[in-house]
Amino acid sequence: MKLTYLVTDTTYQNIKEVLKANFLMSDRLILKLKKMQNIFLNGKPIYVHHTITTR
Repeated sequence: MKLTYLVTDTTYQNIKEVLKANFLMSDRLILKLKKMQNIFLNGKPIYVHHTITTR
């Protein structure tokens, strides 16, 4: 399953906030995704504390 999110404003500070608020993911699920390196931004693996910026 692939989940996508388009940043339109600066409501969220980092990737973890988006995963928790928009996709209702638990901390445990986010931890599993981090261990499997399955969190991406523009096709590149990233950390959940990566800052979100708009273009």
